[in-house]
Amino acid sequence: MNGIHTSSHLTPRRWLTALAAGGLLAPLAGHGQPAVRRRLRLLLNTAYSSPQGWLWLALERGYMAAEGIELELTPGAGAFTAAPRLADGRYDLAYGDVNSLIEVCARRPDVAPRGVYMMFNASPSCVLVAADGPIRHPRQLVGQRLIGHESDVALRTFGALCRHQGMDPASMQVASAWTGMVGMAEEVLTGRAVGAFGYVSTFKGALVAADPALLGKVRFLRYADWVPDLYGSVLMASPRLLHEEPEWVARLLVAVNRGVIDMIREPDAALAALGRVAPGLDSDAERVRLQATLALEMSNELPNGARQPSVGDVDPARLVRGIALMVQGSGLPRTPAATDVFTWAHLPPADARARP
Repeated sequence: MNGIHTSSHLTPRRWLTALAAGGLLAPLAGHGQPAVRRRLRLLLNTAYSSPQGWLWLALERGYMAAEGIELELTPGAGAFTAAPRLADGRYDLAYGDVNSLIEVCARRPDVAPRGVYMMFNASPSCVLVAADGPIRHPRQLVGQRLIGHESDVALRTFGALCRHQGMDPASMQVASAWTGMVGMAEEVLTGRAVGAFGYVSTFKGALVAADPALLGKVRFLRYADWVPDLYGSVLMASPRLLHEEPEWVARLLVAVNRGVIDMIREPDAALAALGRVAPGLDSDAERVRLQATLALEMSNELPNGARQPSVGDVDPARLVRGIALMVQGSGLPRTPAATDVFTWAHLPPADARARP
């Protein structure tokens, strides 16, 4: 059982065949297997986790191998660190936050990677607050003490949220956190801080693993509700790979897209695949993380009505607005164009892409 309907992957195969006919892909060997293979170095956003289920399925079910691709995986140190590390030139690909990529494009345009497949339609970020507290709106955070990890996406994109909401970031005290997600939640619940920065899915998974009752004691101010123009995690490629070997980017995205389709249709299979590569993870926590990711970040509809017809794609006008918010909110030195940040050139055909 390959976990994907025939109609969902024949179109990309025909697409690749057309590319090969035009000389853009290496010749294929018999039985549809590539005559050559390519080992690519992929930097992940974090350690292995369930929101990466598309990757584990694409590997386990042979979708990468079918495209002639072998992956050398490196666990990451946070989604906001992926783009600058890719720009340093040690990897071919990275998976991380697109807003960090915007920052790299603004500060280091000569070495900046580009996004090639947008995984998260919505920002996964939030400010965690106490459920029985008064905070219901981001503007109520003015004058309050917040905590977060310095490289956390929510903290690093808070300026964009403030810009969108007409808030002055300097009006809030933001302190570095030295504990994990549960520790930050406990600081909020004991009144030592009013809010904590993080991902909704990561907070939920961590709290379930520690004590499921904690989930009922917190509330999430989701960036998707308050600054909906921001996208989230994106698969990005190095300038060298894009310029010198674009055919491998196209092949990679065929395999990735098949993995995404399977993860959306078969989340239990994604969890099982993760369990086989990382058997020590808390299965209940990872289930909650994946459920939260599918319900929020990979939803095809945001509170303001913005829709994403397929996973992988980007609305250029929305991306331009998100870039402007990041430039203004983070004081970046230049405003990258949407095409500096993302390229649509290697996406599978629209009718073959994963549907949220």
